[in-house]
Amino acid sequence: MSKYRSIDAREGSSRPAPARRESPGVATQADTDALYKMAQVCRVLKSAASTMEKLAHAASGSDELTLMHCLVLVHLSHSASCKQGDLKGATGIAPTQLTKLLDELAHRGLVSRHRSSWDRRQVILALTEQGRDTALRLLASLHGFTDKTRLDAIESLGSSLQRFVASTADDEAFEAKRDEQ
Repeated sequence: MSKYRSIDAREGSSRPAPARRESPGVATQADTDALYKMAQVCRVLKSAASTMEKLAHAASGSDELTLMHCLVLVHLSHSASCKQGDLKGATGIAPTQLTKLLDELAHRGLVSRHRSSWDRRQVILALTEQGRDTALRLLASLHGFTDKTRLDAIESLGSSLQRFVASTADDEAFEAKRDEQ
């Protein structure tokens, strides 16, 4: 009798045994290939992030402004003032990172902050004249760097990465492995 088949004594029928599992720590070729592919994607993502930062530097005319600084400046350029909470919601930047970005932009004289007169808990943000000039220059420069092909590629990449993150987060095995560590 094969060790992969068992006999149900009560019914006298044979049924398949549980699937054979690899020993812990033994990687299959598919596991190895997946690791190489993940490493390659990480390298490409780092390169893409670097390329996008370089575009932001070129568009802003400053090596000191990051892509996130530019995002904040452009968002603030669309209105006379904005609540910090609304900016957080619109840009998706984490509160602690947003505070740091705003500190840096205020230090450079690009953004002003003050407490709301009707609700002291709220911080109101506005571009300074220098900040508005920088945002307008940034928008004008971006026009030269963005074409439909690049925008479509960025959108496709973003959507694909969001699906990957969502599917991985939903993967119970991934969660269990992460919790073990």
